[in-house]
Amino acid sequence: REAQEEAYRLGLIPYIPADVPEPDPQPDPEKKIIKFPSGQNETPIPESAREPRDDSPTLFEGLED
Repeated sequence: REAQEEAYRLGLIPYIPADVPEPDPQPDPEKKIIKFPSGQNETPIPESAREPRDDSPTLFEGLED
């Protein structure tokens, strides 16, 4: 509580949270919760997004002599 009052006095917070009771959560009748099927979360990785093959010549190839 003292830390909150000091922060309020310094202008770091707009109010003292201990003085304001938290409202009880009220269910909103207009909210619609959509649940996705469990199999839909697993998306296949396209071939183009997979790890590229690194078999091309490099800048330092042949300098290892």
